[in-house]
Amino acid sequence: MGKTKEEGLRVLALKLQNLRNIEIVEVDFRNRTFVEVRGKNGSAKTTLIDGIFGAVVGAKHFGKSAWRVIKQGKDKALMKVVIGNEERQIEIRRSITKKTDDKGIVTTGGSLLIKDTEGGSLGQSFLNGLLSEFTANPLAFAKKQPKEQIEIVKQLGGINTDKIEAAYDATFQERTIENRELKRLDGLIKNLRCEPAEPVKMEDLFAERQEISNFNNLQDERERAKAYCRGSIKEQRAYIAEFETEMQRMRDQLKIIEAKKTERMVNIKAAETNLKNLREPEDHKTYDAIDLAVASASKVNENAENYRQFQDAAKRQKHSKKTAEGLTAKLKDLEKEKKNMILNSKLPFKNIEFNEDVGIIINSIPFIQKSSAEKLRIGTRIGIEMKPALEVLFIEGGSLMDEESFEVVKEMSQLFGYQILVESVGEEIGDDRIVLRAGSVVSAFEHKDTKDDKMRKLLDGNL
Repeated sequence: MGKTKEEGLRVLALKLQNLRNIEIVEVDFRNRTFVEVRGKNGSAKTTLIDGIFGAVVGAKHFGKSAWRVIKQGKDKALMKVVIGNEERQIEIRRSITKKTDDKGIVTTGGSLLIKDTEGGSLGQSFLNGLLSEFTANPLAFAKKQPKEQIEIVKQLGGINTDKIEAAYDATFQERTIENRELKRLDGLIKNLRCEPAEPVKMEDLFAERQEISNFNNLQDERERAKAYCRGSIKEQRAYIAEFETEMQRMRDQLKIIEAKKTERMVNIKAAETNLKNLREPEDHKTYDAIDLAVASASKVNENAENYRQFQDAAKRQKHSKKTAEGLTAKLKDLEKEKKNMILNSKLPFKNIEFNEDVGIIINSIPFIQKSSAEKLRIGTRIGIEMKPALEVLFIEGGSLMDEESFEVVKEMSQLFGYQILVESVGEEIGDDRIVLRAGSVVSAFEHKDTKDDKMRKLLDGNL
């Protein structure tokens, strides 16, 4: 089976009977790759194509009431499709029948017979594997959601960027947080910017103030000592004055008084000695300077704290900036790794990017912004790259395609040897055309002379 799939199968022949407005149609595709199915509206163009897919897919291709595709007045539709290549042919015969039960309820029945030149026993499961999602409509890719488009292309290219995407998202989030911190630090530095300042130790100021207080207390002690001495001298002299007065009246007590006088004189000399030895008190120091220093220390310390925070924020800012730059470089490396994965993939489009918002981007242009011809070319190529066993694509509404789009499809068919069926309106014959009229084939791959052909025949004398 694997060999057959690699070689690819095409539609070789088709026979339809009693399908919609077709009574009987038989077509030999003559191993053609590009086939244009032409005819006026209602000529059975779509029915011819449906016959191919109906034979392969089964009644479900026609919906729940598949029996309605049976030609009016008939009870059975027959579809025979021959697919294959030079080495193998597979004939698929399928019927769709109309069944009516006792209650008048109509249901769909039918049969399936497959003949294989390789002698294999084949069934519906084999047929189900012949087609891809885009066999019946390669333009369906353009209608997919961006995430679905990305997933399809990744599967085709054997690309698994989940780990890279996860690493990219995590790194991007980390960089966002780091940039947010960097922005916060920028604002903090702007608010903290100030002149350098060293903090003032309050305990040193209070110790200095205590030293002044101790000095002043010492001077007060000295002053009190001297005052005491002066008071003592004054008191002793008062005693002497009293004693001298007493001496006049109390001569009989002279000796006692003289002794007391002598004692007092000794005391005076001792006090005078002490007075002489005591240091003179100095003027009191003012608290104004130290109180001013204490009052301004809070402001100085506030400035010093601001400067410390400024230095700290500047240091963190430098680190944050370096980290953010590293994360940006990592994002670039991840992008490069992802591009290399795409370049080394099996994809036919190498200059491709993935964006969950717009889908796939090819050659820097989002797929959704591509022209109709480009979308058709890419959708057709993706349909081809799906590599189904039955290498057939069907494009509906060929008449709506412009000349460029039409040529694109034809070129793709010839380039990749892929069978592409295009439905168009009109009855003009041609080498690659099947023309239908009222459910019958009126022309199949019939050559139409061009102006050059007619001129050649005229010159040859054949006209």
